[in-house]
Amino acid sequence: MNKIKEFVLDLFFPKKCLKCNRPDIYLCPACFNKIEVKKEKTCFLCKKTNQENNICQKCKSKTKIDKVIIATQYKQVEDLIKKFKYQYIKELYKPLALLILKAIKQNKLQIPKNTIIVPIPIHKRKLKQRGFNQSELMAKELSKRINIPIKTNMLKRVKTSVPQAKTKTKKERERNIKNSFKAKNVKNKNIILVDDVITTGSTIIEATKKLKNEKANKIIVLAIAQNSL
Repeated sequence: MNKIKEFVLDLFFPKKCLKCNRPDIYLCPACFNKIEVKKEKTCFLCKKTNQENNICQKCKSKTKIDKVIIATQYKQVEDLIKKFKYQYIKELYKPLALLILKAIKQNKLQIPKNTIIVPIPIHKRKLKQRGFNQSELMAKELSKRINIPIKTNMLKRVKTSVPQAKTKTKKERERNIKNSFKAKNVKNKNIILVDDVITTGSTIIEATKKLKNEKANKIIVLAIAQNSL
């Protein structure tokens, strides 16, 4: 089945750089280097200026998220993300993970002891349809690069719902994602939560809520980009 998918992708989407059309690679090194890592320091929720963590004290208190690193502006990687998620070009996980790694280094992220990487899970039906969880692929690459263990069974998607991209408002997203996750075996663990795109933050806030309910310690969120509704 995977070989059939690869054949179809090669037939309809020949491998070439999505930025400059260089053959045999989906994102060439030159184009990768042109993607600017996000530098502004604003709270990802309320958009107020914040010197560090990308989350202000008020939103930190409300969400229980300790730190957020968003690698770049959505418009810089929109084409890559859409090909990755909706046209199932699996190989894009690596350059996107490396982009997050670049942001980790630029932000000089200090990773506490007893930390594990946990990808945002997708429901088993979506996994069967797509063939992979994009956040898990990136999380595995990050795990290798920063030598932090990954656990894919500590956060589970237990409810199928409408894709968040199809909801129109923040309230709809919150209702859509509510009670979608179940967490286990995270007591006293520091968690690096890996997601692809943050929009309103509803998904990572709901996931953090479940992790904290199971006595997780610090929550650090890593994502490629933040989009707007």
